[in-house]
Amino acid sequence: MADDRRMTTDRFFGGVAKRLENLQSMLAFVTKTNPDDSALRNWLISNTAAESDSTISTYVGFQRSIGLLTIQDAQYHPTARGAAFAETGDPELVFEALLDNVAGFETILETLDAQPTTATELQTALREAYPEYQLPEEVVGRHLEWLRALDAIEEDQPSDHYELTAFGTQLLRETIDQTPTLDDFEIGSTYDRVDLHDTYGGARYRGIAPSAEHPYLFLFTGDSGTEHGYKDEFRGDTFIYTGEGRTGDMEMMGGNKAIRDHQEDGRELHLFVSPPSAIEPRPRSNSSV
Repeated sequence: MADDRRMTTDRFFGGVAKRLENLQSMLAFVTKTNPDDSALRNWLISNTAAESDSTISTYVGFQRSIGLLTIQDAQYHPTARGAAFAETGDPELVFEALLDNVAGFETILETLDAQPTTATELQTALREAYPEYQLPEEVVGRHLEWLRALDAIEEDQPSDHYELTAFGTQLLRETIDQTPTLDDFEIGSTYDRVDLHDTYGGARYRGIAPSAEHPYLFLFTGDSGTEHGYKDEFRGDTFIYTGEGRTGDMEMMGGNKAIRDHQEDGRELHLFVSPPSAIEPRPRSNSSV
């Protein structure tokens, strides 16, 4: 399977020490206000060291490219992963966003897992892993900055060697060595919903279940939905799925918004049909998921 991730990264305001703090603050601001371009620029200038419009565009654009931020109708919105980071500040969410969209991070961590390594040696490891790329020196430098900001690696300055932190080892073991994938799922096969949520996350009793940890959005349908006013069906090659909300016009919030925006948010959409004898999901409601 071809690796179509980008190779380069861009920085964010605050250097290594305050990068995640500033990123979390920006995403919290976006979550609360859904700013337009001007309002977001003004916030960044007021709350970070941002000065150049071109730098702001580059840094904000990178957050969009890794799926933490999106723009719709000229307003910025956090993705599900971006909103989760704004709320929790969990650095693993940022690492997963980087890993899903930028190549090379796993190579660096796996190389450092073997032994402490210099930046030059890491550059060589990247070039060997990705011979199709030019990979100038600043590529590995930007990767190392993000990993240091995440506290996944640390630098021993006297020896110029980098090594994994305890958190970096955790990321390697939990996120890279055992990255969940849906590639092996087969249409028509039967899967246990409990196992599905144990592996990938997502609300266990809703018809629309986005995963906060992985770029998947699960839809569940079955015969019992008709008891609550939902009628889901195939029409030719198109599946018609009733969204959340049992009275009045449905609103683009919660699961409805997640379905509408799943491509822009970088999520895969997967539909599961419950057999008649199975326990069905609870009725969909207007509560956010």
